Amino acid sequence: MEEITPEKIAEVKKMLEQRVIRAKEIEQKKKELNRHIKNSTFPLKDINWHLEMKDIDFSLSDYEGKENKEYEIINLPTDKVAHFYIKDADKKFPKDKLFGIRTDAKIIRLIEYLQQGGKVTPPIIRYIDYKLPIMFDQGNHRFALSRFLKLNDMPFIIEKKDIEKIKALFD
Repeated sequence: MEEITPEKIAEVKKMLEQRVIRAKEIEQKKKELNRHIKNSTFPLKDINWHLEMKDIDFSLSDYEGKENKEYEIINLPTDKVAHFYIKDADKKFPKDKLFGIRTDAKIIRLIEYLQQGGKVTPPIIRYIDYKLPIMFDQGNHRFALSRFLKLNDMPFIIEKKDIEKIKALFD
């Protein structure tokens, strides 16, 4: 068993203090954004997407195992995707609520990144042969923000083998 030294205790204490500070910062930013929502002055109207596959970096750890597949980016209707993805879509991805649905800290970081002019990768979805035929591999927070912003359509990354099956859902 590892010995607990005063240095280890100080290190853990510092880490916990940093977490408390970060949690307070997140709460403050959440309050500020909720004020904007209440006053109809939300700082975003749209999302700046990467729209070309050449701009997508699949070498990032979040995309592990996806770099050797062929993908395409297509626009799909946001509401229909939600209902093909999850039962009670309007409760799980509501259009009138931003916080308490997904990880608040991730939503806040996403909003801040977009406010600074950042571009984000569209969500990755795939077709599954099931009663709810769409599955998200990546992008729940981006999708939740898109629904909140009431975007009618948005881009999705889809593996080429699933394109026709997914397009058929929307015909």
